[in-house]
Amino acid sequence: MELIYTPKAGNDLLRIKERIEEYFDDEEKRMNHNTPLPKEQSKSIPVYRKWWFWLITVIVIAGIAVAGFLLSASKDQKEDQTAPVTEQVKDFSDQDFKDLIGKSEEDLENAGLIKSEDADEYTGLDENLKIVLKDGKVDQIHIAGEPDVTPAFAGVRIGTGGEDAKSTLLAIYPDDTSAEEMIKVSNLDTKESVECDLSDGTVSAIRYFVMTDEQVSEVESKLQEAYIFPDSADKYLSEDEIRSVSVDDMALGRNEIFARHGYIFNEEPFKTYFADQSWYEGTVPSDQFHADQVFNDFEKKNVELIRQIEDEINGAAAAQTEQQNAVNDAYDFLVGHSYNCRGYQTSISFETRDTLVVIYGGEIEDRYTSYSISSRYEVYRDDQKEWLTFVTIDGVEYYLRCFTDGSMNLAGNGEFDGWYDLIS
Repeated sequence: MELIYTPKAGNDLLRIKERIEEYFDDEEKRMNHNTPLPKEQSKSIPVYRKWWFWLITVIVIAGIAVAGFLLSASKDQKEDQTAPVTEQVKDFSDQDFKDLIGKSEEDLENAGLIKSEDADEYTGLDENLKIVLKDGKVDQIHIAGEPDVTPAFAGVRIGTGGEDAKSTLLAIYPDDTSAEEMIKVSNLDTKESVECDLSDGTVSAIRYFVMTDEQVSEVESKLQEAYIFPDSADKYLSEDEIRSVSVDDMALGRNEIFARHGYIFNEEPFKTYFADQSWYEGTVPSDQFHADQVFNDFEKKNVELIRQIEDEINGAAAAQTEQQNAVNDAYDFLVGHSYNCRGYQTSISFETRDTLVVIYGGEIEDRYTSYSISSRYEVYRDDQKEWLTFVTIDGVEYYLRCFTDGSMNLAGNGEFDGWYDLIS
């Protein structure tokens, strides 16, 4: 039977004490009334010398001791009944802490985490696991420690290979700003981010956190830098935007639309370029890729416009190259050689790429003058266009035709119109 102290028990002890005192007072009066004291003892006897005083004192002390014992035993019993018995969880490997996002503190405790006394956070495994709350909601999750006892996060756990971890996380957190030795992916729509430290190519620590507006802006800036046309999936690009980059970057920007959808490149320079991009994950072989099925309308129109401008610029560049080649061929044919005009004593010698000497013969003095060569894409014959070469001497333009035997013809309205044979 358990003895528990109550206020009623204390009051009962006091009433017993009072009754004992009354009893002995009555006895003393009765004895004094029936048996008068001797004269020399008629004076008052001190209370502490009365026998009943000591009996009462012993009873009171014993009662207080018993009451104290009962009170102490009751208190210990209540503490034993109210003190929580917490057994620390030592293995979280069957849990995925992503499931705790949005859950209550009771759920965190049920997961085996212990609330910190001096901070708004829960910990486990000697603080290798930590969940930080903000306004009563999960704000941060930290996972470290041994892979066989730590939980996963979104299917990724300590010891997972870096490539596998990144591929798994990108399905939920598609905005990739990873760096060497660290996976860093975010979901800007939900303002959530996950970071994984890598050691020897495997995950060694996992951190989840709710992003601040400043962190969102920082990731957006990094994503802008990572793409040539970062908005090509969200809006129609203008010609000015496309023409603002080099023709080589246009080709990369057009192909990054394919790369976003996992297109696997087999040709250079695209294969190497996209392999170096942290956000790129090649998953679809080129022969299985169907752009019409995966591109949205923005992407379809942007690919078409970029290609159109590329062709225009490349065509102009090719034409410019052909034009320059025609000019260079003419200079190679003329410079350093002398030609005699058929039927005349006059000959001309092309000394440099801009100077020629006119040799008239006889008493007429030789004359130095300048010249230049140009080329135009014009109809040559039968409606066929070719790069035609022209030589301008003394401001007069002559159509130049060169022949394999070394001769040439200058056709124009000027002094040098005629056929010329090679002298040297």
